[in-house]
Amino acid sequence: MQCHIPKGEMDLSKDKYSFRTLTQLAGAMWNHSQQISKEMEEKRIVRPSLSPQEMADITAYLFSIRYFDEPGDPDFGKTLFIKKQCVVCHNKEDRKFDLSRLKGQISPIFMVQTLWNHGSEMLERMKSKKVSWEKFYYNDMADLIEYLNRGMP
Repeated sequence: MQCHIPKGEMDLSKDKYSFRTLTQLAGAMWNHSQQISKEMEEKRIVRPSLSPQEMADITAYLFSIRYFDEPGDPDFGKTLFIKKQCVVCHNKEDRKFDLSRLKGQISPIFMVQTLWNHGSEMLERMKSKKVSWEKFYYNDMADLIEYLNRGMP
């Protein structure tokens, strides 16, 4: 959807769009329906028809980003990116490993999947570049994700 993108003006993970139950979400959708229709018409967006599974997936995502992850600090994330030497492999000069192309798309689930699928490859690359494997603590990963989602300025 083009309207409710993460970190955008109408980011549904923000408290001002707060709902705690599915019925509260249904009520919010009802209350917002006229505005949704008007804005979609103005932007010439065709209202998609969602299957029950697609709606379940969207709802699960919205609930998960509120309840399982704390927001990160992008400035601290930038510091971590440099301090933990992520920048050695992930930089704009090496297009294959440039993470700026993923701006706004990195979720905690994406990060877990990527680390699982590519962890051994990353370890080998780090060894070849003589980069130590740094540990992340407390909210470090959330901070790093916030920084990466800003496009690594």
